[in-house]
Amino acid sequence: MDEAIFERLARFSEQRRPATLTSGKTGGIFQGRFRSCSLEPAFVEIEVLDPPAAFEMEPGENCTVIFADGFRTTLFVSPVLAFDPRRTPLPTIRVGVPDQLERTEARHTFRVPLHAKAELQISLRTPTRVWHPRPLDISVGGVLVQMPMHCGGEISEEDELTIDLTVGRHSLSLEAFAQHRWGPFYAIYFCEVLRRLRRGDTSVPEPLLRLVESLEESWLADRDLG
Repeated sequence: MDEAIFERLARFSEQRRPATLTSGKTGGIFQGRFRSCSLEPAFVEIEVLDPPAAFEMEPGENCTVIFADGFRTTLFVSPVLAFDPRRTPLPTIRVGVPDQLERTEARHTFRVPLHAKAELQISLRTPTRVWHPRPLDISVGGVLVQMPMHCGGEISEEDELTIDLTVGRHSLSLEAFAQHRWGPFYAIYFCEVLRRLRRGDTSVPEPLLRLVESLEESWLADRDLG
């Protein structure tokens, strides 16, 4: 086991760092929070915030843990060791300490972690295809999404995309493109924001700024749960 990774996860646990959990077996996406980290036996314990009534995580299934770390997102995939739905004050999941952490691409602005309660709906469109991925985090520069297991083809960097973002009364469509991929996870960039940055313009389209700010307010309110 990599001691540097363990120490980093232990620090995240001390900070009660928020995380997004996705399950490859049940297909769920849930908001969580680092709770503790153990060396002997080795595990990471994560609280599940506001779990649905039918929430289940079976030992042995893989769980992807995703968390915003400043301007970057970090993720790892690890098997579930135990799930305690009766743990108080919140249900907890224990996953194995991973062998590596995957750091995704950097953005120039803070990322807002997302979860089912955030109610952000996304569709990605080309002239011939439509996908409905799950959003995992968002900034004014782009969004990290998880594509469905059977999505009818991969997205390439050459695809000219339109992304539709809707949350509450905020709704907008933007040109976008896929910059990076890690398995089912794609980093989607907003073209207009990048065009402005290349011209030295750091402003953000007002509808996009309002949408991201509304999600950030929701995330900040939920951080104090439990």
